[in-house]
Amino acid sequence: MGDGRRRVVEVATELLGPTEVVADRSWPHGESVVVELRCAGARVIGKAYRQREKFLNERLVYERWVPAIADRAPTLLGADDDAHVSLFSFVEVRPAGDESPDLHRRAGTLLRRFHDGEPAVRLDGHLAAMRERFDEWVARARPGVLGADEIDVIAEWLDRADGLADPLGVPCHRDWQTRNWLVDGVGEPWAIDFEHARISPWFEDVGRLWWREWRGRPDLAAAFLDAYGSRLEGEDRQWFDTTSALWHLTTIVWSDEHGDSPFLAEGRAHLRSMMTDR
Repeated sequence: MGDGRRRVVEVATELLGPTEVVADRSWPHGESVVVELRCAGARVIGKAYRQREKFLNERLVYERWVPAIADRAPTLLGADDDAHVSLFSFVEVRPAGDESPDLHRRAGTLLRRFHDGEPAVRLDGHLAAMRERFDEWVARARPGVLGADEIDVIAEWLDRADGLADPLGVPCHRDWQTRNWLVDGVGEPWAIDFEHARISPWFEDVGRLWWREWRGRPDLAAAFLDAYGSRLEGEDRQWFDTTSALWHLTTIVWSDEHGDSPFLAEGRAHLRSMMTDR
C-alpha cells in the first residue's frame, strides 16, 4: 500500500471506524491520492495531499466559500493536520461526460453562486503580481523547455495590459472544468477539488473551458456565460487574454516537470495559436 493510501486508511479508521478501500480515484499527476472507501458501512472519499499548503487551503475554502454551494459539493467529514488527509462525503453521481448546453448552463449558475460567496475586492497591483509570476516560471523552467519567442510573446501580452484598471477578485475555484464536475441523477453538476481556490478575477474560472470544451462550441460558451451573467468583453477580455498567455506558459513548464507530454503539447499549441493570432 502506498504512503498516501496508507495515510488515508489510517485517518479514516481513526475518525470514522473500520475502513476498507473500494477503489483508487487518483489522477496520474501525483499531486494527491484520492481513494474511495467504505467506513463502518458508509462510502467515503479520502484525499491525501502531497503538499501541505494545498491541504490547508482546501480546508479553509470549505470553511469560507463552499457553504455558498453546500447543496452542490461534498461535505468535509474530517481532516488530520499531521497526515495531510481530508475525508469527504460520497456523492452518488457520474462524471460529467455530457457536453450539452444545458449542463454548461447549470455549471455557469453554480459558479456564479460560488463567486458570490464573498464580496468582490479590487486586486491592487494585479499586473505587477502577474509579472512576478512570469519571472518565477521562466526562471523555474528547465533549459530549452521554453523558446525565446514564447517568452517574448508573454512579455508582450503583459505589456499590453499596462494601463488597464486592476480587476475585481472573487472566490475562484481555479480548476473549473468538466473533470471537476460530477453530475447527479437530475443533471445538476456538483463541484469537487477546491485545493487551488483563492481570490482571483472571475474570468480565471472560464480559462480551461475556453481553451478546451468551448473550442469550436460557441453554444456551450454562450449557455454558460448567459447563466453566469457576465461576458468576456472590454477590459475583462484584455485581462483574460493576458492571463491565458501566462497560463499556457506555466502549463508547459509544469507539464515538463511532471512528465506529462500530452498536457505540455496542449499548452504549447494554445500558446502558439495566440502567437499567430496576436
